[in-house]
Amino acid sequence: MDWWEFGIWGLAGGLLIEALEVQNAARLNGGILPPAYTGWAFWIGEVIRVLGGGALAVAFGQSAVVTTPVAAMAIGISTPVIVEKLKQARVPLAEQPQEPTAAPLPEAPSDPSEAATQERPD
Repeated sequence: MDWWEFGIWGLAGGLLIEALEVQNAARLNGGILPPAYTGWAFWIGEVIRVLGGGALAVAFGQSAVVTTPVAAMAIGISTPVIVEKLKQARVPLAEQPQEPTAAPLPEAPSDPSEAATQERPD
């Protein structure tokens, strides 16, 4: 599959779960959307979540972790869980430099005649 196909399937998964959540909220509220679902801030957040699902599906697809439409759709559906787990894992974004672990070399004597009498570490 091409990258954009992974994205479409990820978006479809995100939209599917969103539609089910909205339908369930309306069903539990007598067929009317609860006030939390009517604000623009809620819908902007949901659009970002669905787009994130598409982006994650592309990332997983391009890294060959996901290879089928069903798997890409599952990534879109489970985007909030994946992001939460990555946040908990605190994955570093870049490799941190390591401090040297070897002992420093001894200083060379300033007088060359001292070098002949000094013991060498083996």
